[in-house]
Amino acid sequence: MGMDLKPIAPKPDAPKNEQGTPIWGRYNWTGWQYIINLADRHGVDVSKFSGVNDGEEISAETCMAVADAIERAIDDHELSPQDVEWLTPHILLWRTCGGYCQF
Repeated sequence: MGMDLKPIAPKPDAPKNEQGTPIWGRYNWTGWQYIINLADRHGVDVSKFSGVNDGEEISAETCMAVADAIERAIDDHELSPQDVEWLTPHILLWRTCGGYCQF
């Protein structure tokens, strides 16, 4: 269980799976809380981040801010090497999703 994030309006350069559809963001509950805390520490409005899988939307602007927050955390050496490894590919997902629905 965790949070699955369906891209709302993916950009043409959004990463795609084998079927050619945009890759969803997927986090277990620990990873989801980690993302929320990281974003909040970097001033992202996380009020729309849900603790339940209800389809609530996260705006494209907020998703861009999350990508920026992850990049800042990496650039500022806030993260462990393991966290850098698993979060780096997520920057592109957040940047190209066009907003997310939380399921």
